[in-house]
Amino acid sequence: MNVLTVLKVGRLRRCPSCRTYTLRDNCPKCGEKTISPHPIHFIPDSHLGQLLLKARKKLTQPTEDNSKQ
Repeated sequence: MNVLTVLKVGRLRRCPSCRTYTLRDNCPKCGEKTISPHPIHFIPDSHLGQLLLKARKKLTQPTEDNSKQ
């Protein structure tokens, strides 16, 4: 693999099975397809941003079981 091929790949990637970081589409150790370890771009005004905020609020609200303890 030459330098231009590596530069085309772009961002850092991670293998979900062996957790190896690489710039390649496939893991050099196990050969599995790699994924982007970066979180999605968050824009609060977007539809996805509103869904994420609702989910976060729902997860952080105390439930009846937690308030009794």
